[in-house]
Amino acid sequence: MQSDTDSESASAEMHRSIMIAFCDVLRTTQLPPMTVMSLAASALGAVYKEVADQHRCDGGCTCGWKPESACGCRGVAGGAGSENTDCPVQ
Repeated sequence: MQSDTDSESASAEMHRSIMIAFCDVLRTTQLPPMTVMSLAASALGAVYKEVADQHRCDGGCTCGWKPESACGCRGVAGGAGSENTDCPVQ
């Protein structure tokens, strides 16, 4: 079982990594902030899809995680204010 400290540390590292990537893209492309936020949400949805696809193989994964058949990434895209309700994970 993960400790709260491990989870908080992992969360802080994930936040830091995403913020660095967000700021780098904002600075290097000069795209509007909400466009970059949408790109970040799309990238996170794509990561979810890739991981979920790997967990759908016959026999599953030894970690025990089973992706939802309904879209588990819908909240990711919706959280960025996306109007797109299509789910890349089926």
